Amino acid sequence: MTEAENPCRRGCVWSGVDGEQPKPRTATHGNYCARCHGRIYRALRKVAPLTEHIVSMLSVKSRVEDGSQRVKSVPPMPLNAAAFNDANELYSRLVYWCGVWAGKLSRQAPGPARRAWLAGGRVVGLPADVSPEDARYAVGVMSKWLLVNLDDVLGLWWFDDIEFFIDELAGDVETVSAKFPTEDKPTFSDKAPCPDDGGRLVMYPPRFFGDHQDIICETCGRVFSETQHEFFARVFRQTRDERVAGLRVSGHLTRKYAG
Repeated sequence: MTEAENPCRRGCVWSGVDGEQPKPRTATHGNYCARCHGRIYRALRKVAPLTEHIVSMLSVKSRVEDGSQRVKSVPPMPLNAAAFNDANELYSRLVYWCGVWAGKLSRQAPGPARRAWLAGGRVVGLPADVSPEDARYAVGVMSKWLLVNLDDVLGLWWFDDIEFFIDELAGDVETVSAKFPTEDKPTFSDKAPCPDDGGRLVMYPPRFFGDHQDIICETCGRVFSETQHEFFARVFRQTRDERVAGLRVSGHLTRKYAG
């Protein structure tokens, strides 16, 4: 099957160069391209530490007589109220989408999604006294479940739901992350460009000890592992060195015989 026969269902295209017509992006993850996949993948990887960070802003630890520490809620203030609403929104989105895709894939939803607190069929949100660690655990289990099943979700024929899923969840994570940043700024790889299109590789730092980097092409959205990045860097370096060596030999022969 050629690229033209397997375009991204959303109609994503490569920008035309030198007056050329834009070309459709190939569906590499189910019915969607690497850019669509990369956007929701990045959001799902980020949402758990982001939720933990937000909830940690809402509580303080106080020592008691036995020397232990207990979490004590801070009196609600405008910033805290807004932050807690954002954390609840992210949690509720994950509960909803885990339920949707579990039903359409005929799979069991993760525990936190099944046990979510509902009122009139609507997700209420995190408990008011939830700890940052418990918030991260609940959100992390759901986001991991969605990541594991992501390619299967993107291969479904519920196109409107899939595109709403990408826009809603990724959009919420991007908005909340801009309000409450949790990580160092990403950098660009100085080792190699994207092997598919030559675009710059954006390197997102790990969020916690033992985590891995997210490496994503800013042009096509393809996600690379650290191992893949190192492999392509070696290939790029080897190709560049061979090209430089060839130019040196050519220049030497030209100077020797053309003179």
